[in-house]
Amino acid sequence: MSKGSVKTFFITGVTSGLGRAFAEGALAAGHRVIGTVRRQEDADVFSAVSPDSAFPLLLDVTNYESMPAIVGQVEERIGPIDVLVNNAGYGHEGALEESSMGDLQRQFAANVFGLRISRKEGQRFTACRSMVSRHVGPKLMTQDVLNFLSETNIRQ
Repeated sequence: MSKGSVKTFFITGVTSGLGRAFAEGALAAGHRVIGTVRRQEDADVFSAVSPDSAFPLLLDVTNYESMPAIVGQVEERIGPIDVLVNNAGYGHEGALEESSMGDLQRQFAANVFGLRISRKEGQRFTACRSMVSRHVGPKLMTQDVLNFLSETNIRQ
């Protein structure tokens, strides 16, 4: 892969599941991946996948106010973000009526508001604003992809 065709991916939630699969696919294709995790142990594991191309970032997606500074630091250290994959989130086991309000609010904060990656003026995502200003980069929100796949299957 030529140096000019190497993209920088910003993927939230690379510890497991789809986020991990997206990250491994991008790394296997020769791209750089900034992958967010919640624990240092997960950061160590992720950086070992590809020490020159996998850049772990400890991040709580519910800390919305920190996003502009974090995106700025990432772009200063590694380079502009070309592809954003908003994947972080988790499942909650249990019946809705039996779940505590605190548990449900934490899940909603991560799975719904966390996907926003901090909106600013002009209603653009912090990372996307940088991407749009350079006229590059798709963004990928896992929920959007899953919705698309569901709708496609329903039509068939």
